[in-house]
Amino acid sequence: MPIMNGLKMLEILRSSKYKNQKILILTIHNEVEYLMKAIDIGVEGYVLKDSDSSILKKAIYKVHAGEKYIDSSMVPLMNERIAQEKEKLDESFLWLSDG
Repeated sequence: MPIMNGLKMLEILRSSKYKNQKILILTIHNEVEYLMKAIDIGVEGYVLKDSDSSILKKAIYKVHAGEKYIDSSMVPLMNERIAQEKEKLDESFLWLSDG
């Protein structure tokens, strides 16, 4: 996007009169950080642009039905990130309980 990136646009949409609209992102970004930020902002679907058209179609139907959809190639990266964050939290709680 020439003026702003997609995440900034998501933030604007979520803070506007369109905040309750379902949003499916079609993106080139295959970095887990971008995905996690999009999830934090409240996106319902995330599909990579190099995905097959059948994947995009499936994502559209899922999001329209009120479900979430994450491109299957991103799921292992997302799960790994969640596990890392959980481990950090577990270590923090262990440290607090020892203190």
